[in-house]
Amino acid sequence: MKKTPLILRAVVFSLFLGVILAPGVAYAQPSAPEELPPQTPSALRGQRIYENRCIRCHGLAGAGDGEMADQLSAAVPSFADVNHMREVTPADYFDIITNGNMQALMPSWKEELSAQERWDVLFYAWSLGAPRENIETGEEVYTRECAECHADTGDRVDAIAFSDRATMAALSQADLTAGIREGHADVDWKDSLTDDERWAVADYVRTFTYDTLLEAEAALGDGVIAGQVVNGTEGAQSELGGISVTVFPFVGETNLAPITATTQADGRFRVENLPTDTDRRYGLQAAYKGVDYVHPQLIELDEGASASVTLQVYGTTTDDAAISVGRNHIIVDFADNGLQVAEMYVFRNSGDRAYVGAGETIRFGLPAGAQNLSFDDPRMSQSTELVENQVVDTLPVPPGNRQVLVSYTVPYDGQSVTFQKGITYQTQNLNVLVPDVGVEVEAALLQADEPVSTQASTQFLNYTGQDVPAGEELVLKLSNLPRGNTGAGAGSSVSVPPDRSGTLRWFGVGFVALALTFALAYPALRPRLLAEKLLEDDATGAVLRRQRQMLLEEMAELDDAYDAGEVAENPYTDTRAEIKADLIDIMRQLQKLEEEGA
Repeated sequence: MKKTPLILRAVVFSLFLGVILAPGVAYAQPSAPEELPPQTPSALRGQRIYENRCIRCHGLAGAGDGEMADQLSAAVPSFADVNHMREVTPADYFDIITNGNMQALMPSWKEELSAQERWDVLFYAWSLGAPRENIETGEEVYTRECAECHADTGDRVDAIAFSDRATMAALSQADLTAGIREGHADVDWKDSLTDDERWAVADYVRTFTYDTLLEAEAALGDGVIAGQVVNGTEGAQSELGGISVTVFPFVGETNLAPITATTQADGRFRVENLPTDTDRRYGLQAAYKGVDYVHPQLIELDEGASASVTLQVYGTTTDDAAISVGRNHIIVDFADNGLQVAEMYVFRNSGDRAYVGAGETIRFGLPAGAQNLSFDDPRMSQSTELVENQVVDTLPVPPGNRQVLVSYTVPYDGQSVTFQKGITYQTQNLNVLVPDVGVEVEAALLQADEPVSTQASTQFLNYTGQDVPAGEELVLKLSNLPRGNTGAGAGSSVSVPPDRSGTLRWFGVGFVALALTFALAYPALRPRLLAEKLLEDDATGAVLRRQRQMLLEEMAELDDAYDAGEVAENPYTDTRAEIKADLIDIMRQLQKLEEEGA
């Protein structure tokens, strides 16, 4: 798409706004984008796409600091850079999202995302550079100074129609601000408004062409969540008044601003005016004595419905006698002359008090030389420290299960390496999987079990142990190691992505296991778990949708690798067919859920 230079466009639009206030004056509108969305773009819908497609380069907050940003040949633009965002237009960004920018290694998304999806993700990225306070300030100024001429909706016909998506897509924030500053001959905007106010008005006016996150958060309905906090510790004093209860609204997998309530003396609470959209659900959490307690399921509200829930809290203890490990799964892969390791722990607190420790809580061992430590729970980046090859955490462990997903690398030089780590707690089930690529394994404490085969016919050596006592050492002696990227997940990374949506706490161990599987390499690890009942019924659809996005992303990456000559034709064709088959399987399951009303 041919684009007008930014400086020329700003000058033309300044003149354009200068004449439109006179009724009947003819003018030529700026060039519209070649493709418009079928419906109003939604930053809320775009957030989910952004989190699945864009974070790795552009970063969580759009600052251009994603985990892959430093591997690119060109700097990733920052959506938080005010100077940058004021000069670009939505049409500019739509063109880049659609056709890509190969010089900056930005792929084309026109084959993977519909026009609507591209506009949705565009405006989510745009919203990252338009802070909430700017829009709120802009609304106040616009209502006071602009609405009389332009109308509350910005579409009065004797002035520029701010709600016209085609016109607005071709204009930058600098264009809009220039018009506010220079285009009103009958009003001295230069002195009556500050520069900050003019920019804020431009940010607010832009929202006439897309649905912001603020609108989703401000939506009201007739739904109610009413419940009671109860103390589950035997003999504990029931100090249940004044407890902070937080409701986390989700639309799909996107989290909105939380809503906070406070309990009465008997622990009762009530949250009203909640929207009851079909795609909207609510998580629930209470903070008691410094420990967060999460309701195990996401709550759905039918129109006019009132959900009644009980949220259990507990007293605290510094005694770890009730702490054990129910499961410790370890998956070892090989890439870049190193072990790529992902572990899942399920810590169990069998008592009736939350274990808060005395300055620390759980510990678990790492092998010597472990590097690039990463957790699925971003809180653990701040709550943990390494002490003598052990991860020491300070987060509490409430009664029940607490899951930890961790990944790291262990470099090796030569044909053999010893993987050794301490067993800190009594462990009911210990399992190690190693790709069957000719590696020889000696596993103390463990027994060789039947190999595990994935859908892609990749086989893993399987070693298991039960009731492993605390204080033992897990020792794996690995020899005949591959060199370079020759493991099951060759060329992949086991870095575990954080839970961007915030819903992981409600998904349980089944989803964590899936995250662990996909954290390694696709298609090397694709067990047939999609048809199993991994989670509660109300979360199954969300898991399938998340996996669908993962598979689409993997297909896009595979296509990029093939186009770049990094994958031969036969492996490319076979792998793409497998991914497509899995996508069809997921789509059928989603369709079945919809037909059943799940």
